[in-house]
Amino acid sequence: MDKLILVYENPAVIKEVRRQVDDVSGIIIDIEKLEEQIYYQLASYFNECENRSFLRIRKIIGREIKNAKLRNRKQNVISFSDLSQKDFGESGEREYEPEDVLADVSKTVVSKLTVTEIKKALSSLATTERDTIILNELCEGYKDTQIAKTLASLFGGKLNTHRQYVIRFRTKCKDKLGLDFAA
Repeated sequence: MDKLILVYENPAVIKEVRRQVDDVSGIIIDIEKLEEQIYYQLASYFNECENRSFLRIRKIIGREIKNAKLRNRKQNVISFSDLSQKDFGESGEREYEPEDVLADVSKTVVSKLTVTEIKKALSSLATTERDTIILNELCEGYKDTQIAKTLASLFGGKLNTHRQYVIRFRTKCKDKLGLDFAA
């Protein structure tokens, strides 16, 4: 660490490192690692030599950048033109369309609307607070034993009794609506 202090005390060296690293920041992925390597190399140079040449400092920086380019030259990059298939249509290329990540959002909204409609249709069956909790938990996709544990913690009683009540309530809902919740 004492070696690095000599490097950090010299603002001209830091400015040169930043300038050269900024020039290759679009090429090299891990710039922090590159800067760390440069500063360590410069620190060992500063420790060895009393007469420091700015030209030699620039050579050390350039050498480390060159080594970083060689280490990181293989990137998993695919251009859009490589993705297109030849012999497709009149132009000979196919247009690439990225996957629509918002499509899943619409499916989620539709399923939430369906759950809301189911809750409205079955709200007449939920006459007590316990029934309302069961209906909400069934719509959320919880299993009978999980719902029974919730009911036992809220209202007390045996777990098996609540589980049987949940099964009966599920059957009532199935009869009224004509569909089954996931068991």
